[in-house]
Amino acid sequence: MQQRHAADRAGGGLPEQSLEERLNDLHPGFERDLADAEAFFTGPGSLEDMHLFFY
Repeated sequence: MQQRHAADRAGGGLPEQSLEERLNDLHPGFERDLADAEAFFTGPGSLEDMHLFFY
């Protein structure tokens, strides 16, 4: 982090990353884990989707 601040002061800042890129760097499986958590809390959308949760 100090290198980034030093580079900013020197006028040669690092290229900015998007939020998605930063999240992917910190937690590579974040999108999949978030989708799994949402599915856990919301459950199946209908009886037709029920088999997706058991197989």
